[in-house]
Amino acid sequence: MIYFIILFYILFLSYIYDLRGYKKQRKFWYNATLIILIILSGLRYRLGIDTSRYMNFFDSIPTLFSTQWSTFESRFDPLFLIFVSLAKTISSEFYVFQFIHAIFVNTVFFLFIKRYTKNIFMAVFFYFIQSYINFNFEVLRESMAVAFFLLSTPYLINKKWIRYYLFIIMAFLSHSSAFFLFIFPLFRNIKLNRKQIWLLIPTAFLLSAIIQQYMGDTLNYLSIFTSLEEKIQRYEDTRLMGQIFNLNGIIMTLLCLAIYPLFSFNIVKKYNIQSQQFFPYCIAYIFVGIFTIGITLFYRIQNYFVFYVLILYADSFVAIYKKKGGLKTKRSFAIACLIFLPFFYFRINSYLVSDNDSKIPVYYRYYPYNTILDEEKSSEREKLYKYY
Repeated sequence: MIYFIILFYILFLSYIYDLRGYKKQRKFWYNATLIILIILSGLRYRLGIDTSRYMNFFDSIPTLFSTQWSTFESRFDPLFLIFVSLAKTISSEFYVFQFIHAIFVNTVFFLFIKRYTKNIFMAVFFYFIQSYINFNFEVLRESMAVAFFLLSTPYLINKKWIRYYLFIIMAFLSHSSAFFLFIFPLFRNIKLNRKQIWLLIPTAFLLSAIIQQYMGDTLNYLSIFTSLEEKIQRYEDTRLMGQIFNLNGIIMTLLCLAIYPLFSFNIVKKYNIQSQQFFPYCIAYIFVGIFTIGITLFYRIQNYFVFYVLILYADSFVAIYKKKGGLKTKRSFAIACLIFLPFFYFRINSYLVSDNDSKIPVYYRYYPYNTILDEEKSSEREKLYKYY
């Protein structure tokens, strides 16, 4: 229930401030929303499969004053180890680490949104639906890497390479999946027209199917780093690889990871909105998403581009509303919602499907919402964790 309360709270602010153009106390409510999302993440207790693992891992990590070289022999990346060790130096309670992590990543996310769109609440709304739970309850290391990548954005855009690569080094030291960001600037100036994009999408889909067929041999070439190799071996597991390689998964992927980003980009380009500068990131998001159909591991890479697409979604939603009547008719809001209805449906449905092995719906990972104040455990959630 708490998730829906927050969801409708953000949607209400989006309607008041982004769609209706109300200005008073806008900054206050934006900061209040940031605090709410930080608290929601920081107070959680055993929500998310990865969180339960990090709780066990946290107990074995020494404080900064007790750290030795052997500490960095862990499969986790060095900057993340230092981050965890710092948190444990402050307190031996895991929830302190949760709060520090939530403060860092969500503050960076909110600063990024504020810098690159005027429709800040609508962007937060899409963030909450699309990536909030994943970045705060699951992929904690990678969300740090994503945050560092977002901080590098102005330097990438303005070609200030030293500062860009300093942030990319920090991203890589947080999570080794960020290795591709070292060469990403080589592809950001590639020009593709609409016909070329739609031609490359089925090509990428077929290629991903072929790669899936020869998954082991192909991904072994990527096993340069120990931690990355372990991730690859885990994703080769049949429970995790190719889960969406079915008709529903293909439709969902093509719609949410290709059609909506392209549609949103065309809207912001048509009305000359600032976020059209994110076209290279949008293309990267699309083609990495297509490869995700056959290779689940690629969703890790896609996480780095999701915020650029969320900005496009927010700007296009508001543009549709305002160009369809805006303040003159309430139907324009319904039209915008109707256009994005399939997107909302697939996002919600992703929590209703059952895990392949346990047959327990995904939402049990996050519902009921248990806090550190009572430390209650969900029996269904604990059963689910046994399968991972």
